Amino acid sequence: GGLSGNKLALIEGMRTALTSLTFISEDLETVRELIEYKRRRDGSYGAPSGRHDDRAMAAMLYLMGIAHSPAYRGMLPMGRNRVAVSYPAEVMA
Repeated sequence: GGLSGNKLALIEGMRTALTSLTFISEDLETVRELIEYKRRRDGSYGAPSGRHDDRAMAAMLYLMGIAHSPAYRGMLPMGRNRVAVSYPAEVMA
């Protein structure tokens, strides 16, 4: 299956935040899920079989919410673990 416009917007928002190094997380489980989040053979995106992507999806939803909030526009979560270095190349392409 293909991606809905909303899910594609979530992925694009996270991709932008990761490539600009503005998304940083101290939660290592979230970092792991973002690193493992990738395109599947059927064209969908998600965690590998047997793994979870709930935290990755929550992070993407948070970024979308913050991007549309006038009070917080431009502000993103800060922490120590930069994710973009290990994010799957096929997702970043």
